Amino acid sequence: MITPKGTRLCRPSEIVLDILDTQNLSYFAKEDGEVIIDEQGRRIK
Repeated sequence: MITPKGTRLCRPSEIVLDILDTQNLSYFAKEDGEVIIDEQGRRIK
């Protein structure tokens, strides 16, 4: 993944959140349903 914050191989996939602007995310779950960011915008993992 290449972003303005840097470049990184993102495995496991939630590592991508380290280099993305996540200020506006209010909820994020992986395909299997695992919640990564809760409804209040707090990162769970």
